[in-house]
Amino acid sequence: MATTANLNFIADNVARLFGIMLIGLGTTTQFRPLEGARVFAGSIATDEKAALFFPIVGARNISLGLAMLILGLQGQRNALGTLIAVFTLSGGIDAWWCARNNSEKWAGHAIATATGVPLSWWLLSH
Repeated sequence: MATTANLNFIADNVARLFGIMLIGLGTTTQFRPLEGARVFAGSIATDEKAALFFPIVGARNISLGLAMLILGLQGQRNALGTLIAVFTLSGGIDAWWCARNNSEKWAGHAIATATGVPLSWWLLSH
């Protein structure tokens, strides 16, 4: 049976992993905007000119990922939980946008968002 300490360990590391993933995606988007757009939106991202705005999304992801990683490493679980809870709104909008535009990437955004909700609750309550 899982103990609170074990679940705290898992939650802390999942939050840090989210941070690392956001930093990686954001960095990719800075240097290869179209590839970053395809990671985000899938096969509907075909226009190089349209993808030029994507470094903005990458900057958001790098900033958020760094904040998540730093807060996690500092043990600031309440701040980290709050940040993840607020960011689930962005993830939900990303999932909705992808679904509305027939992108196969909607499920990935939905899963990340669905993971963020209980993760943020756990970090805030334990």
